[in-house]
Amino acid sequence: MTSQTPDIQAVLKRLDRLERQNRWLRRTGALAVVAVSALLLMGLTGPGGRAISAEEFDLVDGGGRVRGKLGFDDNGKAKSPALDLYDANGIAVATLYASMGRTGGLLLDDADSGASISLITTALVGPELRLSDTRGVRVALSLWRDTGDVSLELSDGNGNRSVLGAVASGGPVPRETGRTSAASLVMFGKDGKVLWHAP
Repeated sequence: MTSQTPDIQAVLKRLDRLERQNRWLRRTGALAVVAVSALLLMGLTGPGGRAISAEEFDLVDGGGRVRGKLGFDDNGKAKSPALDLYDANGIAVATLYASMGRTGGLLLDDADSGASISLITTALVGPELRLSDTRGVRVALSLWRDTGDVSLELSDGNGNRSVLGAVASGGPVPRETGRTSAASLVMFGKDGKVLWHAP
């Protein structure tokens, strides 16, 4: 037993020295990571150090899957800025976009049910809220840009629809104004013909 005591003392002394070296290496390594990160971030900034520039940014979860994307969608005519958010299966569930002509929108989708909510602005109508399912737009609330008229359209998904408020075409439209008043109700059949209206 007495012969092992000096060996244990030597091992403890060596272990203490290794632990101090390990702590020093960890601190030095952490400092190096912070310094390199700071240098990389400074190198990514644009002129004047105020912005990071890129054509696309990906938001990636811990598993390496893209869960969000900030970039440009190609709509055929020009690229439009958009922010897309994806569920765990990579399906877009939310999109915020801006297009040419001062239009833009927010789209929220449920891939499982096919339901969606759209809040958009268009050059023709103006701001519009749409509730849709697999059979198309079921509810649309529109504020007509040029006249300030409001319309609420309800659809059964089979082609029948009712419009409360302004109807610009396809209904009993007064020639003087080109659309019905906000106090009107017009019901259309599947063929698009007026079934009933008041006034």
